[in-house]
Amino acid sequence: MSTPHQSIDQQIAEIGQRARAASREMAKAGTRQKNEALTRLAELIKANRARLKSANQTDLDRARAAGHDAAFIDRLTLSDKAIDAMV
Repeated sequence: MSTPHQSIDQQIAEIGQRARAASREMAKAGTRQKNEALTRLAELIKANRARLKSANQTDLDRARAAGHDAAFIDRLTLSDKAIDAMV
């Protein structure tokens, strides 16, 4: 798990490693288990909508401050419609 003292590169590498491990486990899972996992993920996305949008707003603010163009900001924006499409 990441800590506040890790660099962003270290955190991203750790997230990638965990995602690869999860991918290998899901590849072994049966259809029922995969469906249950997807249902749970959808529930978590719904339950954490406000947190996701708040974190996205932070990302948007940082992107604007860094001078990213409008097209980049648009792609980065997590709208309610985009969240609804996930679940």
